[in-house]
Amino acid sequence: MVQCSAFGCNASPEKGKNGFFRFPKDESIRRKWILAVNSRRIIDGKVVDFTPSKHAKLCIKHFEDKCFVIPRV
Repeated sequence: MVQCSAFGCNASPEKGKNGFFRFPKDESIRRKWILAVNSRRIIDGKVVDFTPSKHAKLCIKHFEDKCFVIPRV
C-alpha cells in the first residue's frame, strides 16, 4: 500500500488518480522536498533528519499548482 512520507499525513491513493510522487534523484531538488515536509523524526528518543528510501513518496497535498508543468498539446 502506498503511504505518504510527510510526517502526520494519512493520505491514501484514490481510485483512478495518481496522487503520489517519488522523491527526485537530483540531490538539490530532493533536499528541497525533504525540507518542505516535516523532515525530522524522533527515533529511539533522538531527533534525526528524515532520509527517504527509494520507495518513499509524497502525496499531491504537499504541492502547489505552480509545481506542475502542464504539457502543451
